Amino acid sequence: MRLLKRRADLNYQQLSENLRTLSDKHGCELLSIGRSVLGRELWTIRLGWGARSVYINGAHHACEWLTASLLLAFIQAYLEAREAASPLWGIDIGEASSRASLWITPMVNPDGVALAKEGLDAIPQQYHSTLLKWNYGNPNFREWKANIRGVDLNRQYRADWLKAYESSPKTPAPKYFAGEHPESEPEAKAVADFTRKLKPEFVIAYHSQGEVIYWNYRRKAPPEARRIAKELSRLTGYALVGHNPREAGYGGYKDWFISHFHRPGFTIEIGRGMNPLPLAQFNSIWQKNAPLLANLANYVLNL
Repeated sequence: MRLLKRRADLNYQQLSENLRTLSDKHGCELLSIGRSVLGRELWTIRLGWGARSVYINGAHHACEWLTASLLLAFIQAYLEAREAASPLWGIDIGEASSRASLWITPMVNPDGVALAKEGLDAIPQQYHSTLLKWNYGNPNFREWKANIRGVDLNRQYRADWLKAYESSPKTPAPKYFAGEHPESEPEAKAVADFTRKLKPEFVIAYHSQGEVIYWNYRRKAPPEARRIAKELSRLTGYALVGHNPREAGYGGYKDWFISHFHRPGFTIEIGRGMNPLPLAQFNSIWQKNAPLLANLANYVLNL
């Protein structure tokens, strides 16, 4: 199979095939941390073998699937640089691999991505009428954020979840519905369970609006979080924001991680414009984020 070469356009099947091929070729660990509502695997790959770890995920929101493309491109670049014993953005990847393990789940919401990218044809027939109802009769699902049950996965975590529920729609919707209880959705529960098991030194959740980095949550972030955030900002040019006033931080993944583990957590918003972001932005996004991702092992050592 011919691997993607930093292609921006990516669906679940392509992601799965590429991850399996990369894992087989480079001998790195690939596992599923759970399954979506429709049974799609939540593929997670391990880069490196160091005892200390970082966990990175993307595509919590369906229409933000470009984050999965970014993470797959990095996975491939990292493994190819390691095999060739060549630096990646000035970083010795062989040495970085011994320092830390990077665990990456590129696509947390594969059912939603399928719906947003491919429409109802990618979804079993029995869901069609309900999804159309939740999408207010609109057959265009390009801007759909939720999972296939109309739950916003980034409002599913135990960080002021009740406030997320109270401030959101009370029934399934294209975005913002927080579900009936925290971790009600298999995708969010899988990510939370994996995080609890891994206990990473810090986490990064990739989203796609604003070109900013959110690094705090109710002033609970540890002191080292600001230092790392400044480095992430320097590498990307993205502005730092301590709190997300738009969504009040309720129910978000990195907010839960900060409050539960008292360790650094970051949400990185990679672009500007309407979701899904234009494919033309991908090369610029890659140039900004690849140095950040390549440097993550160094940040772990300095904690």
